Amino acid sequence: MMTDPRRYDAAERLAMAQIAEWRVMRTFRPAHFEAVGFPTSINDLGEVKYMTSAMSDSRGSERVLREMRGLRDHDLLPLYSAIDLYIKYYTTFIDPKNIQIPYNILIYYYSLYKKLKNFPNHATILDIGSGVGCLPFFIHSDNSFQTYNQIEVTQSLYITQSTVNSFVFQDNQCEMSAIEVDMPDAPSPSDVLKQWALDDNIRLQIKKNFRCTLFPWWQIQMAFVRKYDIIMCNENICEMPDDAFLFFMKKISESLNPNGLLFVHGIGQTSGDRQKLIDDRLTTLSLIGYRAIVAETSFENNGSLSRPNLILAHSQHTDYDKLPKNLFARCFDRNDPLVQGIYGLTEPDGSIQDLSSLRAMLCQQLDQTYRPEA
Repeated sequence: MMTDPRRYDAAERLAMAQIAEWRVMRTFRPAHFEAVGFPTSINDLGEVKYMTSAMSDSRGSERVLREMRGLRDHDLLPLYSAIDLYIKYYTTFIDPKNIQIPYNILIYYYSLYKKLKNFPNHATILDIGSGVGCLPFFIHSDNSFQTYNQIEVTQSLYITQSTVNSFVFQDNQCEMSAIEVDMPDAPSPSDVLKQWALDDNIRLQIKKNFRCTLFPWWQIQMAFVRKYDIIMCNENICEMPDDAFLFFMKKISESLNPNGLLFVHGIGQTSGDRQKLIDDRLTTLSLIGYRAIVAETSFENNGSLSRPNLILAHSQHTDYDKLPKNLFARCFDRNDPLVQGIYGLTEPDGSIQDLSSLRAMLCQQLDQTYRPEA
């Protein structure tokens, strides 16, 4: 079932009425988005169309193509298939006549899909902060991704993801904002690493294992009931309030499979002293006990990626004792088969090196598919 703004807002009000400690609500609010004027709330499904433009980076695709060293012929079919599905989704839910294809966003999510697919274990994924929700356009037809769950704390993005999920996964997806949960009192933020009150007294049973389940902020605990191969924080670890960051990183370490991995793909936007915040976050990750398989930075800092990446193991991982404890040092071993696979380091350079060339090829195919017959 798709969630519209009215239904989401009603469910949120009900949840807020059951939470005795207002700091819990503050902890999981999208404070950074609110501070910079991002549209955190929408009033109508028609406003979903604004979300892709709000999240788009006009230069993002060029950076991604540089990181991928271009696209190869075998990249075109999955990209075209995802764009074709996006068009069908958009014309069904948003506007049947006018569409602007968000190439920057779709290329970004394609590169992310390729990385995830090359993790040795990727059958079960939890995506914390899944943005405009374009990853399902790529993974829906790939059965190696058995479970893809999402946490989203922003109303506008939750609703955007809901529309995508209901179109792509249809009856194989679940909207947790529609499920009522009993929520007892919550502790103060200083206790957030010990226990958050939603750990207990949840009267809920979901009998079906959905392929995709979307969790709002007031049902975050339910997302961590199961174990995952990959838990991903996509462009947001520096946007979280301190208490939320502590909560998530501790819960992640408890909810990964023995050889599961935390994948930090970009750190998000920051305000104030950027470097101090990054240092604080890395220190917290170290104290919790994460160790690095990958700790690589962006082009601007002489790195090889479009954005900082961390691939972190927890204490139950087979290789944990062999991994460096220092998360501040760069760690990107180009001879490591895991690193080679995830980042496509052994692939030849692609022939398509820029967005204009890619758009020309894709538009030619789209024109053949969608041009009305004379």
